[in-house]
Amino acid sequence: MTWTLRAKVFFSLSALLLVFCLWVHISQPDALASVTVWPVWIWAFPGLLLTWFAFSTKFPKPSLLIGIAWLVYVIIIAEEPLSVVRSLLPAPASKGHKITVVSINCSGGLIAAALESVCFHPDIVLLQESPGRKQVQRIARKMFGDSGDYMYGFDCSIVSRRKLEKVDWGWSVGMAAQPAKTRIGGREVFIVSAHLAPVPFREDIWTSENRRLYEGRRQMHRMQIESITTHLRKLPAETPIIIGGDFNAPAGDGIFRLWDDFLTDSFKTAGRGWGNTFLNEAPAIRIDQIWASRQIQPLGVTVWRTLNSDHRLVVAELDLAR
Repeated sequence: MTWTLRAKVFFSLSALLLVFCLWVHISQPDALASVTVWPVWIWAFPGLLLTWFAFSTKFPKPSLLIGIAWLVYVIIIAEEPLSVVRSLLPAPASKGHKITVVSINCSGGLIAAALESVCFHPDIVLLQESPGRKQVQRIARKMFGDSGDYMYGFDCSIVSRRKLEKVDWGWSVGMAAQPAKTRIGGREVFIVSAHLAPVPFREDIWTSENRRLYEGRRQMHRMQIESITTHLRKLPAETPIIIGGDFNAPAGDGIFRLWDDFLTDSFKTAGRGWGNTFLNEAPAIRIDQIWASRQIQPLGVTVWRTLNSDHRLVVAELDLAR
């Protein structure tokens, strides 16, 4: 094989990988959920490496173009570059009622993990892998005193600065979500803490067993999201909605397309800094998210390392329009 032919092979492999990555992240096929669970930008490393091999074997101009295409792919498809740049800009001011919402996975019910949200002075705290009922009650008292309230669920709970009203969804969503209502600025606001089925993280992407595992879990997540969405769509159109938690699915996953027409991923709109939440020590994917309806403007969303959880903590500053 001549050097020129070898360069063309490297170039072709890089180009094919780029086209494949674009297609799989845009179309989000269930059969390739084992691929899309990985960070978007991670695929740029082998792509750029192949491009470098082509460039170094006397195929410079086409290699430079495909290298630029990979960089454009990362900037446009991945959300991290934009959120890091956004952190350098001033956050917009509130024009209505500012609400601070925190979401935290309590890592098997650790009270200490839930209490890490205290320093952010939250109005609403969404708990997943929730502590027990009495512990959640103590958390509410410790955070907000006698005026605080809570809504307990076996896996998901809500702690609030304001009075909460119970919402009964029965067993239609199982343990995947805990809903409640409250009033902010004279308006009724609907709140949901959610926790979708966990996914065991595996590195054997191309094995048939792994593909079937992730495909089945994607379909289960879609069923859970559909059940939650069915209830949310029954609300009056003007009702502000806040739903957040541990979705065990990366940002941009195909399951969230069910929400595109009435909910907004707050970090995608107003995220600042590195937004990935799992694992806590080396966060590569953003599975902990806070979504809001169109009546609510995200002002700024940040992610913070925790001491007592394997997830990072999400803090969203939201503006409820008057």
